[in-house]
Amino acid sequence: LKKEQAKGVLFDFVFPSTGGEEEGEAYFFEACSLLPTFVGVDYYHTSGVSELYVPDIELLRNLAGYGTLFFRTYGTDTEFRVARHFSEGIFLGKEYLPSMASVAAKFFGAKKTITSLEKNFRQYYLNYYGLSEQFNSVSIADVLQKKVKVDFHNAYVIVIPALLDETIGSGERYGGDLWYSPFNTKALLGGYVQTTAFINQLHSDWISRLNPQFELQILSVLVLIGIYLIVEVRAPQNLIFAIVFSFITFTLSFAFFLYNIFFPVLLPNLLIWIA
Repeated sequence: LKKEQAKGVLFDFVFPSTGGEEEGEAYFFEACSLLPTFVGVDYYHTSGVSELYVPDIELLRNLAGYGTLFFRTYGTDTEFRVARHFSEGIFLGKEYLPSMASVAAKFFGAKKTITSLEKNFRQYYLNYYGLSEQFNSVSIADVLQKKVKVDFHNAYVIVIPALLDETIGSGERYGGDLWYSPFNTKALLGGYVQTTAFINQLHSDWISRLNPQFELQILSVLVLIGIYLIVEVRAPQNLIFAIVFSFITFTLSFAFFLYNIFFPVLLPNLLIWIA
């Protein structure tokens, strides 16, 4: 990767401890210092106990940064979970540790990153670009066998996931690292979700939601206008008003879409006006 002039490396898994092979460890630690390298911090659940895995101190000295990998999940499905918001940070003592995606995006020049310290953290949504086919990916086996063109990694930040094939087995069997997004029905591997979170923050194109109070004010105005039209205006004037406000609602929806603003209850208003 250094030879091909990759920009950096993100590991979408944890390195809880060294493996006891000193020569191999020294080689790996040195490799991590050749490019800006980032690794994850996550909880490992076993026998009802959650243990926080933090990178080994020797590895930390060679890293550009590290951060959390875990997402807040929704629903009761234990096998395929839904990643909707950005990874949450944690406190290690008095020090706040943000997500790995946030740390890496800030390192590579992001103007703003999303952390769970923000008051409106729950109003920021991951902006999925599509299924895994949207990303350029290769297996390490193909790289080692020189089946990949020489400059494939040039000028890219490389994300290295634990798995590359989401059809390989169930999420439970492979550590639960299969996720549904709210925007498609095919499960994605965690590596693709982490890549999405990183690119979202690098380019500031995540999805935002309006302040709930402001949403309520907009809806209240639309409802009051609707009540007035139903009670006071008769045909054919009410038809004209319905067309006008349908157009206004549609225009607002489209404008919000262009600026990555999520207003989930605005389109139902459009249907009401049409009705």
